Amino acid sequence: MALTYRGVSGTGAPGSSTLSTTTANAQVGDLLVIFSGSYSSAFTAVTGGAGGTWNTLTTVTGTPGSDSNRTYVTVFWKIAVAGDIGSNFALSNGQPSYSGAYLIAIGGADPIDPFGASQSATVGSGSVNTGSASFTTTKVSRRFLFFSNMAASGGAVSSWSPTPTGYTKPSRYTGQSGWHSVQLYTANADSSPGTYAIESNTPSQSGSTIGFSANIQEYIPSVPTGVTVTNTPVPNGTIPTVSWTAPGQTSYRMRWRKIS
Repeated sequence: MALTYRGVSGTGAPGSSTLSTTTANAQVGDLLVIFSGSYSSAFTAVTGGAGGTWNTLTTVTGTPGSDSNRTYVTVFWKIAVAGDIGSNFALSNGQPSYSGAYLIAIGGADPIDPFGASQSATVGSGSVNTGSASFTTTKVSRRFLFFSNMAASGGAVSSWSPTPTGYTKPSRYTGQSGWHSVQLYTANADSSPGTYAIESNTPSQSGSTIGFSANIQEYIPSVPTGVTVTNTPVPNGTIPTVSWTAPGQTSYRMRWRKIS
C-alpha cells in the first residue's frame, strides 16, 4: 500500500489544544505522529481526541549547549480512529513556554511497525546531524527530520540551513518565550528500500540542539502461513474457525461460499 503524506499541524504552544487532525487532513487508519521539543522537562503524554494509547517512539535528552540549557525531544504515534478525526491535541508535563511541536498524518503506513529500526538522534551544540552515517530500510518509506534548539543567547533560532535536497519544511515554530525553536523537514517523495545517508542541519545560533530522523514504512499485506480451518465442512449457521502461525498480523478478512 503506497504511502500518502496527508499534511501537518504545528504550534509553538503544544501545551494548548492546538495540534489539529483537521489541519493535518487525517483520515481513519492513518498514522499520526507528534514530534515535540521542549526545555527543562520532556513532554510525557498526549491529551485530546478519542483517547486510547499514544505510543512513545523515543525520548531524547540533550546535553547542555553553550548556554547551559538542556532540551528534550519526544516522539509519539498512534493509528487514527474515528474519534481522532476533527480533534485537537495537546501535550502535557513539558515546559510550555519553551517548546514546539508538529503533528503529521500518513496514509498507508504499517500499523504494527511503522518505523522499524530506521530512526536515530544526535545531540550537541548548534550544528547537528541526526545520527549515524547511514541506515538501511527494507520497505518503501518516507523520511522526516526534526530539530529542536534552545538558543544560546537572545531569541530563538531565526533560520535553519541548509534545507536538505528533496525536502520541504513547514513554517518554523518558536516557543512562547521566544527562546526555543523547532523545525520539521518532510521528504518530497518516497524512498525505495536501500541504504541512505543522514543529513545535517545548522541553526543560526548555537545552543542545546537535538536532531532526530525517522523513516515511516509502508504497509505490505502479507499472506498467512500455517493456516488451520476447523468446523469443516461448515454446517448451516456455523462460522468456521481459522488460525495461522505467521506472520504476526492480528486479523484477516475471510470470505466463504456454499457449494451445493
